[in-house]
Amino acid sequence: MQCNLKIINEHPFREVESGIYIPTITLQIHREGMKRSIVSDAIIDTGYERGLLLSKEVRDLLYVIGDPEHQDSLSSGNIEIPCEVFFVNVKIFNRWITIEGYAPKDEGFETIVGTELLKLVNVCIRGVEKKTYIADVQ
Repeated sequence: MQCNLKIINEHPFREVESGIYIPTITLQIHREGMKRSIVSDAIIDTGYERGLLLSKEVRDLLYVIGDPEHQDSLSSGNIEIPCEVFFVNVKIFNRWITIEGYAPKDEGFETIVGTELLKLVNVCIRGVEKKTYIADVQ
């Protein structure tokens, strides 16, 4: 079987602590009624099953357009994290995808891309090189 993918972009990992690097990508996030998209770095987390977790900063910008669509919670072990849920369009690599963005009511969360979004695109995370590669069909 032959691979017909071509690398179209790459993102360096982000250093979070001295010598600790994590894979990140840059997203555009848009909600109906907004004049411009929000540009945000997002951590790639293959352990997060939902598509998008929104930081407080992104949540606050989405509030300018109006209240969230509904409330829900995420489970992390025995902990329930109450969230506001926004319907957003996300540009991940070269593709716009409509998805629910979960915004925890508590502070301290960063924007995270999870497997629900990652399974829709071609991503290669190379820890040795500290880079994330994005590919598309040739």
